[in-house]
Amino acid sequence: VKANRKQLAVHAMQAALIGMSLRLLVFPQASLAADSLHPDSPPASQPPASDLDQQEKYHHTRQMVFLLSFGCTKALSNVFVGRASDIYGRKSTHIAGWCLGVLMSLILLNSKSWASVVTANVVLGAQQAATWGTNIFMITDILGPKKRAISSAMSNTACDLASVGSAFLAAGLLDVSGYNGSFAGVLICSVIGLMNAVFLVEDTSSFVAVEVAAEERGLEVKPLSDRHRVAVSWVALTARTTYGNPSTAVVCLTAVTSSMVTGLVWGLVLIWGTEQGLAPVSQAAINACYTFPKVMAVVLSGYLSDKWMMRKPLLVGGLMVIVVGLFVAAAAGESKLSTGETWLRLLMGMTLVGGGTGFIYPVMSAAVGDHTPAMERASCLGTFRFWKDLGYAFGGLIPGAAFTPSEIDSSFVASALIFSFAVIGISFLIMLLYTERYPVTRKKGGDVVDSAL
Repeated sequence: VKANRKQLAVHAMQAALIGMSLRLLVFPQASLAADSLHPDSPPASQPPASDLDQQEKYHHTRQMVFLLSFGCTKALSNVFVGRASDIYGRKSTHIAGWCLGVLMSLILLNSKSWASVVTANVVLGAQQAATWGTNIFMITDILGPKKRAISSAMSNTACDLASVGSAFLAAGLLDVSGYNGSFAGVLICSVIGLMNAVFLVEDTSSFVAVEVAAEERGLEVKPLSDRHRVAVSWVALTARTTYGNPSTAVVCLTAVTSSMVTGLVWGLVLIWGTEQGLAPVSQAAINACYTFPKVMAVVLSGYLSDKWMMRKPLLVGGLMVIVVGLFVAAAAGESKLSTGETWLRLLMGMTLVGGGTGFIYPVMSAAVGDHTPAMERASCLGTFRFWKDLGYAFGGLIPGAAFTPSEIDSSFVASALIFSFAVIGISFLIMLLYTERYPVTRKKGGDVVDSAL
């Protein structure tokens, strides 16, 4: 860390800019869903203001369009980004991502229709995949195999903290100058990120070469026999990460499930809280009680995972915390509770869900890296990130299908319980299928010992 502190500081700055640009665009989405770009001429498809039930479903549908277009695009882009990073280099792909950010900002600033906003949201998905993915790849390259979990934790922490802080900035810009103020902030973040990518970020191919050489000498684990990117096709790498290797397959399944829980948090929980009469300040507290425990848990689990060189106990432990949080949140759906009791239970549940989610985030990336050669790491991590981000889209779609204004209580409780039992099932699969591997082989009596436990 000390030897590469300047580059790590640059990557922390890039992660913060990624989080800020995301929040500055996502924050106005609720208002965009409720209003057209030109309030004086609302869309013809919008229900009349007198039909409150149809208005509510209309606005909810528009929010789902944002979530699905962003989630699906980001998920698919991750696969391309991972492969491009292995073939063309991390830095080149990182620069391309920030160029997409500038393009997205210009589309937003010149938006004249709802379709143009959705188009910009699609570009946002590709931009986030290219910038955030390559940023994690490069930090992982710099810190090496012994610090895989903490490298992912560093990027996630900087991004999440900047995202939370910039929510207040987005609110201020929205009040003062409307949507264009927030969109101009996205453009500023994109331009700064692009300049940093071109002039400050250094390519990490030399770090990868050192790791590949160590694998060749038998000093580091070689979980897969074929280490040459030319000999392994893109489809073969994706298939091997998804189901060919049981360990990476169960991690991908864990990623989908945990992201679906996050989709539940950002979707149905806040909608249900509004129906329960929770004030905006109370809903903001729920948001904070999910995000801050997640940030702290990310750092702690990244450190412990690298220190203990173990992934399975932390994965299972984090998932069990999520289960407890979902049961507590589901208990808030009792109709006999007062608004204060409902808010308190929901607060406790989201605190546990956030902490559990943060606990497994860096460990999942490190687990995939443990089972992947350095030459193919970005491609395999791209596949893992595909499944993780696809979970966001699924998580938004399922609560959206369950959303009925007349039966919102039962929809919320049912969704929370379904996710709880799904997470329990994933925990059992991890215990059965995941094989621990040390990132670096150990020597005993001069002989190299296989790292598989």
